[in-house]
Amino acid sequence: MLNCIDNSGAALVECAMVIGRKGAARIGDRIVVVVQKHRGTDNAGSSSANKVKRGDMRHAIVVRTKAKSQRRDGSVVRFDDNACVLINKAGDPLRR
Repeated sequence: MLNCIDNSGAALVECAMVIGRKGAARIGDRIVVVVQKHRGTDNAGSSSANKVKRGDMRHAIVVRTKAKSQRRDGSVVRFDDNACVLINKAGDPLRR
């Protein structure tokens, strides 16, 4: 499960497939996700123009992982959660 950190309307997504790689996804990998939970309406009661609904399959890019990743300069990066940004098939962000 990954947090969706863009404003597309998805809150929680599940990785269905890693594109172009076998095994687990790393930072920068393109994946196919299924929306498990979406954000509701805003405080005014109107829909926040959600582009996604629960059950939608979308492409995404992994931007944060709990697993340690070592950079070329020797530093190690680790985040507190797994997160992604939804993209279209051309690779552009779904919402800007």
